[in-house]
Amino acid sequence: HIIELASGWMAANADHVDGWIASASASLAAGDAPDIIEGPEIASGPVADINGDGKIVIGIASPGDTNDGGFYQSFVDGAKAFAAEQGWEVIVSDFINPSDSTMALADLARQDVDFLAVGATELQDGLDEISSDPEFEDILFYLNSSLAVENPNYGQSSDSYFEIHWVAGVMAAQVLNRTGAKKAGYIGGPELAFSTIAHQSMEAGLKSVIPDAELVVVHTGDFNDAALAIEAAQGMLAQDVNVIYAFLGGAMFPAGGVISGAGGVAFSASSWTCFPGSPFGGSVLFPPGDYLAANLRDLADGNYKEGEIRRFKVGIDREVGVALCDASAEEQAAIDSVVEQIGSGELIPEELIGG
Repeated sequence: HIIELASGWMAANADHVDGWIASASASLAAGDAPDIIEGPEIASGPVADINGDGKIVIGIASPGDTNDGGFYQSFVDGAKAFAAEQGWEVIVSDFINPSDSTMALADLARQDVDFLAVGATELQDGLDEISSDPEFEDILFYLNSSLAVENPNYGQSSDSYFEIHWVAGVMAAQVLNRTGAKKAGYIGGPELAFSTIAHQSMEAGLKSVIPDAELVVVHTGDFNDAALAIEAAQGMLAQDVNVIYAFLGGAMFPAGGVISGAGGVAFSASSWTCFPGSPFGGSVLFPPGDYLAANLRDLADGNYKEGEIRRFKVGIDREVGVALCDASAEEQAAIDSVVEQIGSGELIPEELIGG
């Protein structure tokens, strides 16, 4: 890809290249070639202007509602905040159906974008298609991935749901221990691989503190359907399950509101939600917007590389982990201890869970 971009630059600056070649040939013929042949200066554009059209456009693709206040919105907010600092333009395409992802991503790519960022693995099939299409060779691609496997056509950010959700289970145990309760809940959307890893890891982390604890799991089939999420939350509350993790997208805040309104403690997914008036008592942190912002900084500096995976690790990177909003000193110390063990490699959740 770099060779293709270089060839394109040489073609666009053919007059200068031809001048350098003529100058070098004349010097060689005269026998007085200098060690360095000075060429005319060319004003270079920003390194992030991949297609060379004089402007920098970031395309954002999401399968969900980018105004959901949670995972999907975080991805867009991270891009917009950094783009505003740089004077870049951001184009957002959301509510993309995974079955239509190839067409939707191609439509976005044709809007003169320099960098196309895909917010979730649900759209990865479409990304695989267009990132290898010669039509889009002047675009850099990016995927926020939960179970990343290297692909030479796009860069990725990833994290470990094993690590993050083990700590989420430890956080849930701290809340359960306040009352001596033994049951926590998990509400997910579709029963996908990453969601299964999340609840299995949460359960393992929970039982590492309370061995006879139980995690009640419900998959609604949709990350964004508020009615289904509220129904699941009400069902758990009726079973006296009052500490519930809403691993959801657009349905996260409605579910959290029902849980907190009934006197329970709700955990949010991906973003920090310990703000005044929030329905959440804790946050499970894997914020895609922070991951994307880190990669956009690399883009601005000329350091972004397709084919590489940037991994965020619990106990090493501040972006990932948990936040128990009203943690006591003792509860925070218990969480911090586990985070430190994961960061040091003393505790490897993936090995214990069998991933």
